[in-house]
Amino acid sequence: MLPINRPAEALVFVLLLILTALICLALRRFRGTLVGERSRRLEAEVALERTSAFDALSRALSKAQTRAEVAQACLSELLPAASIAAGVVAAVNEDDRELSVVTAMGYADSESAARYTVRLASKTVLAEVVRRQKPLAFSSRKLRSARLGDLTIDPILDEAEAAIVLPLLVSGRTIGVIVLTQPHVAAPDWAEGDLLVGAATRVAAARRSSG
Repeated sequence: MLPINRPAEALVFVLLLILTALICLALRRFRGTLVGERSRRLEAEVALERTSAFDALSRALSKAQTRAEVAQACLSELLPAASIAAGVVAAVNEDDRELSVVTAMGYADSESAARYTVRLASKTVLAEVVRRQKPLAFSSRKLRSARLGDLTIDPILDEAEAAIVLPLLVSGRTIGVIVLTQPHVAAPDWAEGDLLVGAATRVAAARRSSG
C-alpha cells in the first residue's frame, strides 16, 4: 500500500472504510431479516396446514357412529396430519383388566398389530400409560431405555425408532390409548406433543359419544 501523505486523502480513505463497513452491516442485517421472515412464513404455513388437518380430524370424528369408526377416523386423519408412519388405537375392556388394539394402520403387518392385547397389570409401556394417565415417548432408540426405564417394550413398539403413547381420558378414567410410531428419529421430546394430546382429547370425547 502506498503511503498517504495528505490529510484530505487520509480522510477520504477513512470515510470509504466506514462506508464499506456500514454497507456490509446493512447487507448482513437485511439478509438476517429475509431469513427470519422466510422462517416465520414457513412456520405459519406449517401451523395453518396442521390446524386444517386437525379440523379435518374433528369433522371425521363427528361423522363416526361407532367406536370402530372413531378409531378408523382417528388414524386416517391423524397419521397424515402429523406425518406419522404408523399407529394404533387400543381400548380398555369392560372389566378394566386388559388393553386391546382396536385398529392398526401403517404397519408392515397391521393385521398382527391389530390382534395385540396386554394385561393392565403387566409392566409394559402401554399398560403404564393407562395407569399413569400421562403420555410416554422416546425420540430415538438410544433414548428409549432412559425414558422408559425397566418397562417392557410392547411388540408394536419394538421396531420403532421413535414413538409416543397417548392416553384417552374420559372423566378421570383411561378408556384407551393412541400409539404413534416412526421408523426414524423424531424431533426432541416429540415437538408436536401438545397438538397430539389435543387430538387424543378429541378422540376420547368422540369414543365416549359413540355407540
